[in-house]
Amino acid sequence: MGRISGRLAMASGFTCVGYWDVESNALDEAVACSASGGAVVRAVGNTSWKGRVRCYGKEPPATLKAGSYFEFTGYDSAGKGWRSQASLTTTGAYAESARIVVPISTGRPIHYEVGIVGNGKLETFSGGSPDANAANPAPSRGLKVYWGADLANLIHAELLIRAPGEIGWDGSVTEGWAYCLAGNVDGQLMWRQAFDDPTAIPKEGDIEIARLYVDDSTYWECEWMKLMEKRPVYAADDGQGQPKVVAVDVIAAFTGYKAGAPGHIKSSAGQYWFGSA
Repeated sequence: MGRISGRLAMASGFTCVGYWDVESNALDEAVACSASGGAVVRAVGNTSWKGRVRCYGKEPPATLKAGSYFEFTGYDSAGKGWRSQASLTTTGAYAESARIVVPISTGRPIHYEVGIVGNGKLETFSGGSPDANAANPAPSRGLKVYWGADLANLIHAELLIRAPGEIGWDGSVTEGWAYCLAGNVDGQLMWRQAFDDPTAIPKEGDIEIARLYVDDSTYWECEWMKLMEKRPVYAADDGQGQPKVVAVDVIAAFTGYKAGAPGHIKSSAGQYWFGSA
């Protein structure tokens, strides 16, 4: 085996890919018995795979929202790599999660990461095409979060949308590879915010409409979110004898209903990932 670089690595259906990986596993079914001489023994068993793709941009393509099936192909600059193979459904990969990261204080571009679970075989592949799109990373500087009102002094924000699937095996169909059945949609909004007045921090248990901005006027919207946790951090010493900005880490969780009123998760492009207008 030789060596290749990750330069121009690509995954079909994505653009401005910064990273991708896949991980396949032979599931461990170790046993011991009276005939094993005091050691464990293993036999050929089931297998599974998972992966992730990280891209620079405001949101995943519309076909890759959490809870969707798609065909995964990931490859190097020569078009060689891995792909999912269809099994129980027409496509062999399940988009289990999407994380949108807005690193406001650092000014680094917005990026998103799609978590993938296998829905059938993972096999080697050849014939991938390069990314023909123009790179246009979205800046994060000065962006905001809305929680009943616009929040000030934001440092960092992330939105995680998940639809954890149910994993199973059917040897007659998948030849020992795991399949994945679609799950329910859930979400979390996390942000870090500087503050000088503790009474101005949102309260635990509050349920609000939340928005994560990806430019001055465009945002992800979650109707509704319940504030679950907050952690104020005061550091007089950063380990080098200097203080750090006082900040609070806040976690809010999605709820599909508030007092019987249905909610939704809507992407920055206007696509409903859950619910409807």
